[in-house]
Amino acid sequence: MVEYFAGVMAVANLFLAIVAGVIAISMFRLTKNKPELKPWKFLLTALVLFVGFQTISSLRNFGIVELQWATHVIASVIVAILIGALVTQLEVCECR
Repeated sequence: MVEYFAGVMAVANLFLAIVAGVIAISMFRLTKNKPELKPWKFLLTALVLFVGFQTISSLRNFGIVELQWATHVIASVIVAILIGALVTQLEVCECR
């Protein structure tokens, strides 16, 4: 029963991540030619990578794929992109 619940939660988590990824991709069009939205490009990239992270995690939960190292690498890249977004936002705020 616990495995069934974990599987259902993994699928729900993956579905929500995919919806967030679609929203992020659609928002890329809004950030064109607006320098104050430059940090959002980093955040949207991190969100798309998060969708990949959740996909790999869900596949691992079901035993379809075993890529333990990939989840650590993707999580590290997401953190690096978030730090880049923070630095970019600080630069944007200093320009005003």
